Amino acid sequence: MMDISGVNSIACKPKIDYVACNCCTTCVELCLHGAIYIDRVDGYVKINYAKCRNCGVCIKVCPYGAIKCFDNRHQWVPTTSSTVSAD
Repeated sequence: MMDISGVNSIACKPKIDYVACNCCTTCVELCLHGAIYIDRVDGYVKINYAKCRNCGVCIKVCPYGAIKCFDNRHQWVPTTSSTVSAD
C-alpha cells in the first residue's frame, strides 16, 4: 500500500515537467479524481484541470518528481514528493 498521507495540505495546481516524465503511468493509476490521462494523439501524460481537485496525490506518487506544484501566481512551490513509501 502506498502512503499518501498529508496530500490534502499541498493545495496547489500540479503541472507536468515533460523532461522529467517517464510516462510510467503511476500518476494516472493513482489519481483519485481520474484527472490524469495518457493523450492518445501524442502519448504524453496530461492533466484534465476540469477534473483536478488539486489534492496533490500525483505530486507525491510520481517516482520521477515530474509533477510540480504551482500556486495561483504560477510560481513553483517546493514539495517533498520523494517521501512516498510503497509498503
